[in-house]
Amino acid sequence: MSDWEATLSPLMRERLAKIGDITPEEKELAREQDTLDTILSEFHKGDIDSDVLGSKLKELKTQGKKAITRSALIKLTNSLTLQTSTEDFRRRREAILVTAKLRSSQHASKIELSLNTLEGLQKRYAEEYQQTHDSVKAQIERNPQLRMEQVKQGRNTAIMELSVDEAIKRNPQWREFVAHHDRRYGQAFSEALQNLQMQLG
Repeated sequence: MSDWEATLSPLMRERLAKIGDITPEEKELAREQDTLDTILSEFHKGDIDSDVLGSKLKELKTQGKKAITRSALIKLTNSLTLQTSTEDFRRRREAILVTAKLRSSQHASKIELSLNTLEGLQKRYAEEYQQTHDSVKAQIERNPQLRMEQVKQGRNTAIMELSVDEAIKRNPQWREFVAHHDRRYGQAFSEALQNLQMQLG
């Protein structure tokens, strides 16, 4: 095993073994991606913040690895979801903007507008979800009948009392809302994310 291969992760070495002989350029790209994955892993685990992430990427860029910032932006934007917590979303947003500024300020301002759209969608998604959940919960708490469920036991039928949380999960109105809510916001978020990724250049 060569020196450069020894620095790669076991998964990357396994992939390279399956590919067979590759060019020096491909080897270099594989090494860059492995380095990037390590840095991003540190960021996602909370070991480093967006400023340290930016410094590490800047250092790699000055070493001639100019494609590294675009790769980092793609990976960071791919990590954004509707279910990402508010705190995590803000951390990733900062990291995306720091990375985008390494390319150009003009580039970063366009990306920031798209991030605002995604953040707005995520906020509305969470607020509507919570409001509807609270409304269904209040309705179930007011009406004990909504916590009763018929259960078949052999040939007989018994009435079982559900907890409020269990009754919410089984409530048809709630289940229909969740399915529609996830589908509607999921589509809007996906479209906004695609729009952001088209701006990565």
